[in-house]
Amino acid sequence: MADLHAFIHQHTGVAPENQSLLVGFPPRPIANATSLAAAGIKAGDTVVVKNVPATPKADIPAPMHVTLDGDAILALKVVPDDNSCLFNAISHVSGSDVSQQSAAVLRQTAAQIIESDPHAFPDAVLGEPRSSYVAKLLKPTTWGGALELAVFSQYFGVEIWCWDVQSGVCHRFGEGNGYATCWMLVYSGIHYDALEARPSTSSAQVNTIFSTAQDDTLEKAATELIALLRAKH
Repeated sequence: MADLHAFIHQHTGVAPENQSLLVGFPPRPIANATSLAAAGIKAGDTVVVKNVPATPKADIPAPMHVTLDGDAILALKVVPDDNSCLFNAISHVSGSDVSQQSAAVLRQTAAQIIESDPHAFPDAVLGEPRSSYVAKLLKPTTWGGALELAVFSQYFGVEIWCWDVQSGVCHRFGEGNGYATCWMLVYSGIHYDALEARPSTSSAQVNTIFSTAQDDTLEKAATELIALLRAKH
């Protein structure tokens, strides 16, 4: 790994101590690896390098919104940036309190499902032995990603629409499974947040559960909001 850090420093000017390396999709941070193999980096993999002299902060701006029907708005709900942002976002849209405890429960739920179903989650899909993947997932410093979103979609019986701010693409987990409702998340590249509907004059009546029958209306509103967020980057 030292050679890789030195190579990156030589070609980008980013000092090794300021390098945050991410690999996979969505990109996962590489922490405390002593070799490329230990980091799970294989030939042909894309490694994302971020210059992080301090702890990375979410690059999604303050909450924004677009208008839905009537006086309702679709708004961005920013969740804590604490390495558990995916789990925090799922806590919010599922109606749970956003807390370290809720995130830990969701980590345990995902870990149990992955560990108990080697057919659906073979080592080849996980990119490492299942026991190792599960052990990492239970740590509060490990990011969640696409695989966990797929797990939660099936576990809760909802579609999860995850909008990628950088590309504008919506990844629909659970699509085609006949789920009547969906939750919506936003992914900035290093951080997950949630989308919620509420009256424009109040934040007390928040709705995070949407009907998949509203496909066109929701997609149009969410697309507008994602475009606003992308313009802020």
